[in-house]
Amino acid sequence: MFRVWWLGLAVAAGCGTARMIHQDQEGGIIQLDGNRDEAVRDAVQLMAQQCGANNFHLVSQGDEPVGTSMTSSRDGSNSEVRPVMAWRIHYECGSGAAP
Repeated sequence: MFRVWWLGLAVAAGCGTARMIHQDQEGGIIQLDGNRDEAVRDAVQLMAQQCGANNFHLVSQGDEPVGTSMTSSRDGSNSEVRPVMAWRIHYECGSGAAP
């Protein structure tokens, strides 16, 4: 049982996914979850599906607040609200070169 649990944890830790948060005609925002390298590969596929292979550029990327989480002490006397962060990529279709 113990080995199965650790194996499941190791497999889960190696997974990474990209999820489209917003998409319009000019580009979009993709959120990366899990293993960053694998998630970036997924993100590149999503951008290429919309814009065409090698026809997109990154505008920005980094941790962004996506919500809040509240934690409380065991006795309930103290509580703290913290931001929930997610790594997001903002991209635009096109080469990004000035006209």
